[in-house]
Amino acid sequence: MSLAAVNPEDRKNPSQADILERGLLGIGGLCIEINYFIKLILNTLGIASFPVTISWSSGTMPGTHFGIVVLFSDNKSYLIDVGGPVPFWDPVPLHQLPFQRIAGGYPFEFRRSPEGLIQRFQLVGSHFHGDFVS
Repeated sequence: MSLAAVNPEDRKNPSQADILERGLLGIGGLCIEINYFIKLILNTLGIASFPVTISWSSGTMPGTHFGIVVLFSDNKSYLIDVGGPVPFWDPVPLHQLPFQRIAGGYPFEFRRSPEGLIQRFQLVGSHFHGDFVS
């Protein structure tokens, strides 16, 4: 069952020990487990990263997704999401917004809102209909 299907006040996040065990066994899981496992690996390698909650614009509940921001000493930061429903194979350079990428056959753009939030827009079609781009 997805955490998105559970009211936020009723959600129970997995422990770091659970995430580490599942990750080392290659079991996988939801975005919080997969992305947090990658965050643990990055931090172990000395790469600064921290978790972020993500709200889908098409979702009914805020904060139902989980990603990672990676920081480098040259003041560059990247959003990575290895546990999302759309495969973004490249990190999103948060210091170079707006940023466009094709993922899952559709073009997306990441922008910074006037409030400072990072927003992802699907530029053509939807997950359920529309033409793929080549």
